[in-house]
Amino acid sequence: MQEAVAALRLAKAHHSWREANQGVTNSVARVNQLAGAFDRIRYYISLMSIPNFTRAGERAVQTETERQLTLAAIALKRFQMRQGKLPPSLEALVPELLPTVPYDYMSAKPLIYRLKADGSYVLYSVGEDGKDDGGDPIPPPGAPPGLWGCRDAVWPSPANGPSEAPK
Repeated sequence: MQEAVAALRLAKAHHSWREANQGVTNSVARVNQLAGAFDRIRYYISLMSIPNFTRAGERAVQTETERQLTLAAIALKRFQMRQGKLPPSLEALVPELLPTVPYDYMSAKPLIYRLKADGSYVLYSVGEDGKDDGGDPIPPPGAPPGLWGCRDAVWPSPANGPSEAPK
């Protein structure tokens, strides 16, 4: 299990989630291999904790990425209120509004931000697969609803007026 903990620390050290998760997967496979029929009792606690441990690491990385998205969205709004327009890039928010460019733990790169022609923006993480789908918020068939069920984890855009208000 110590190998799994070390693998999760890779995400904190600015490695991508796919790389860190691969280390966890390798560690889990090793525990399962060691826990053969004769040694199953010896590794009983480790085997019981694997599902929770794996999910906790995944959720921690998701939450930290959500935090970075939230900080970026707040800073974008503050910039827009001060300057009357959105910034050309996330780098424009540093150091006045943010200490560093918001980070995507899924890709080990900065979050992706793009201005749209209508004056709005798209802000997103590449999601758990580590693949940039261009800010695609549509979930693949059979995926669970929510931010992490989509191809990319896209920050929700606010409604612009009554035409977009829920009915």
